[in-house]
Amino acid sequence: MEESMLIKDIMLVIKKYLWLIILVTVIGGVAGKFLASNGQPPTYQNTALVLLEKQTDKTVLNINQPDDYNRFLTTAQTLVSTPAILKSVKSELGLKDSLSKLGTEVNGTIENGSQIINITVTDANAKRATKIANKTADVFQRDIKNYLGVKSAQVVEPAQAGHETAILHSRTKANVVMGVIIGLVIGLALAFILGSFGRKKATV
Repeated sequence: MEESMLIKDIMLVIKKYLWLIILVTVIGGVAGKFLASNGQPPTYQNTALVLLEKQTDKTVLNINQPDDYNRFLTTAQTLVSTPAILKSVKSELGLKDSLSKLGTEVNGTIENGSQIINITVTDANAKRATKIANKTADVFQRDIKNYLGVKSAQVVEPAQAGHETAILHSRTKANVVMGVIIGLVIGLALAFILGSFGRKKATV
């Protein structure tokens, strides 16, 4: 009996203050959308491709096994984002970034098990991402022979200006949903607080 009375009281409070619950819920959703639109700005990516051919001469140091292409390519892709390559990139482009920061923007990957190294740069500025990607590719093809037994290195596809990929960091839908949920909870809490005050006044 007490449980049914409690449920009835709850439903009466919700019905009485439904307008308040809806209002606060809508405000929460709007606030979530506003916060999402004022979040982290997008970044941009662009990629240059470099084709490597390993030196097969067994007298070359570091490349002395016939089936070590995987190790060769893994080492090459790792070198892309190290000071061995980026020091020249920074100097030739006149960048003010530290080598450690530049290293977080530049990434080397192997293209589907091939001999192609993808040099991908992520930056807040689209033109700068393209410029760094192409300069890194140029320096890489020029200097990689200083570190690995490379027969040839060639930029087969430079990063194209205007073809940068925008990466959005805002979570608009998630923020709106979270705002609605928080607004609903706050609206219900306010409704029960007001309902409680109303009952106290009625008993006085």
